[in-house]
Amino acid sequence: MRPKFVLIALAILCNSFATVFAQVSIPFSFSGPWNAISPIPGIFRSNADVYSGNDEAKLTLNGQWIKINFKATKNLSLTFSMKAYSTWAPNDNHLRVYMASSDLGNNETAWGTPISDFDNTKVGTKATPAGHITISPENSWIALFYTKVAQNIGITNIALTYSEGINDAMPVQTKREIITISHKSIQIFSASHNGTITLYDLMGHLVEKQQISQAETTLNIKSEGIYFVEIIENGVRTTKKVAIR
Repeated sequence: MRPKFVLIALAILCNSFATVFAQVSIPFSFSGPWNAISPIPGIFRSNADVYSGNDEAKLTLNGQWIKINFKATKNLSLTFSMKAYSTWAPNDNHLRVYMASSDLGNNETAWGTPISDFDNTKVGTKATPAGHITISPENSWIALFYTKVAQNIGITNIALTYSEGINDAMPVQTKREIITISHKSIQIFSASHNGTITLYDLMGHLVEKQQISQAETTLNIKSEGIYFVEIIENGVRTTKKVAIR
């Protein structure tokens, strides 16, 4: 028979793993496919009906929701696209966005005041960007609730990116790496040859991925803009935001 403290330790360990795997990594981007099972760890939905055969998560009932669990140390920018499947007007439908430091449950009223509210004056039958919605770092949950009178809504291209702290100084010192930036290229000087370097654009889309096989790794950038450099070295993840101009 195992001692109680061993079982308690195992339970704590399992719970800690569950928490880690239930969060999305930043930067984050998801545009489908949505299907009848949970799409990826860190995204939750009110029921399995919140999906469609294409890229859009289709909300068809009053009170349906999508939630995102994440961890961040700086302000984030939430973006997504939305469209009505049929014209909302004159129906008073709403897609409201909330943020909180914990999951406040499945009742919209428990989430308090929305940080964004999209009604029939803002949602049309063509995909419309929601714009950049600032999520402060003390929060770790986002919830999108649909208040339906008539007609449905589709949600796609959900992304979470850092909205501040652009660091385009030369060089950028991370824990064990030095990143230097020149015209349309990024050089990473690493003390280890065991890991990967991944480059994402501002929307979280993968641009390039390389194995660390030598002291210096160069990423050539085709377009100017803001990028995220993610370095995973010996199991340790470091992400830096850089600007190429």
